Amino acid sequence: MERDKKISIVMAAVGFALTELFLLFEWVLYQNGVFGEGTQMTLIDVACRLGFGIVAISVLAGFYRKRFGGLFTHSVSRITWILLTPVWLNLLSYGVYLIPAESVTGEFAGIFLMVCVQQLATGFLEEATARGVMMSGFLGRKDRLSFRLAAVIGSGVIFGLAHVTNFLFGGDIVESLWQGLFTAAWGMFMAAIYLVSENLGLMMALHALWDIVVRVPGNFINLPGGENGLLIGLDVFQTAIELVVMPVMAVLICVNYDKWTSGSRTTAAK
Repeated sequence: MERDKKISIVMAAVGFALTELFLLFEWVLYQNGVFGEGTQMTLIDVACRLGFGIVAISVLAGFYRKRFGGLFTHSVSRITWILLTPVWLNLLSYGVYLIPAESVTGEFAGIFLMVCVQQLATGFLEEATARGVMMSGFLGRKDRLSFRLAAVIGSGVIFGLAHVTNFLFGGDIVESLWQGLFTAAWGMFMAAIYLVSENLGLMMALHALWDIVVRVPGNFINLPGGENGLLIGLDVFQTAIELVVMPVMAVLICVNYDKWTSGSRTTAAK
């Protein structure tokens, strides 16, 4: 038991260290004007994310050894797809933006394509570190509620704190704090889904899909100015899912893990 705790803490620390090193590396590049703007900035960012993501994957390969492939091939159970309902509802809600839209444009399609590439790299890096490495030690004892809660809450909080640092790259400090809160709640939910699915490849795909879809309105839809009741209601709906439903679901998954996954578990990541 004590050994399990040490392994869990060490792997969580390694995942945290990789996250901080990535942020520090990009901050140094930013401070020295290496990023530039536009396509150059995106390509450099993608290269950094892929590089650190590969390092994280290498750490996972060393930790799991022969079981590493199972992180990407484990069959996703039906209960996993059901528990992902908050994700599906949130993503589908972005279609509502078409109702009050003044027009739909393809003017920024090229930029959006670059955004898609960037978000694919983001999903690869952030899931490899925040879910893959940070949670790897805890997954070996996910039969215990305390380990499940520690893995889910810890992964979410660290994930959120990492996004608070966006103000170091020119972002507004208040917006960065809000983003940290939202991503912490979202990260908890993703961590809980990883517990159930045991499939890191699925998490990377979901992460990229989410980040891409939420950027569709800003790139393709021209919305009316001023207050709009439908848009306000949509914002409340999306906020409720992200700040309330997702973290609550994460805790419920931890508590009901044995009951909800009985009969559908093989353990690629035990």
